[in-house]
Amino acid sequence: MSVNTSSSFIDSAREIREKIGGEYELLAGFFDSFARDADWQKLQELENTYLTVQPEKLSEPTFMDSDEPDRFFMMVSWFVNKYRILHSLGLQSAEPCRILDLGSGPGHFLALAKFAGHEAVGLDREDPFFSEMSEFLNVERKEAEIAPNTPLPNLGQFDLVSAQNIAFHINSEEERCWNEEEWIFFLRDLSENCLNDNGRILLQFKKEAPLKDGLSLEDKSLPRFMRRMGAHFLEDDSGLGVTYFAVFTELDKLRQKLMMFG
Repeated sequence: MSVNTSSSFIDSAREIREKIGGEYELLAGFFDSFARDADWQKLQELENTYLTVQPEKLSEPTFMDSDEPDRFFMMVSWFVNKYRILHSLGLQSAEPCRILDLGSGPGHFLALAKFAGHEAVGLDREDPFFSEMSEFLNVERKEAEIAPNTPLPNLGQFDLVSAQNIAFHINSEEERCWNEEEWIFFLRDLSENCLNDNGRILLQFKKEAPLKDGLSLEDKSLPRFMRRMGAHFLEDDSGLGVTYFAVFTELDKLRQKLMMFG
């Protein structure tokens, strides 16, 4: 039996209103809407096709910290986690804006952003599970590999580019992360081709295993580089283990830093 039911979302909405209220009202409203409008038969079909663990496993909070794709079926938990990011950026009450979410996965963040009134587009590698989940959540998703020293597809200008729990900067086979030159190319591409003049960037990293080369969290070289480029670098215990947020809010400052590298 699925842990994702209309009653589980209704119960979660009620719990949010009773225990938190105020700033999380949008999430409670989203849960009410999801309970009412979701295609529950389609979700059951997706679970039948892609779920490889016993449904009871999805009730274990620590399972969210695994690398198993099944973890994305912990939908209430993922929506809560993504709402915390949405809220930290003030998007729950902001004027409508355009958002590009890199490595968007199944689309939990996109669905919340859309419910909050924003135009949200996801970009991720080709993946049947991610594609079908995004279709189920009725969010816009484009497919492309995010590779070093490679421009992103031209999808227009955005007010926010986010990338959450990303792994596209890690090459596990070569045991390396992106180096400084590769990060500079990526940040320059975002600042020159993807963002409006007042645009923001949010990069969320999950602590990786020790690697041989490149800028990493393990030796603090990645946060040092991001700070040098003008980011606010925060640590946060989100329930997914230790995660890190690099936030660029002054695009002109970033562009000036990038000019130093030619």
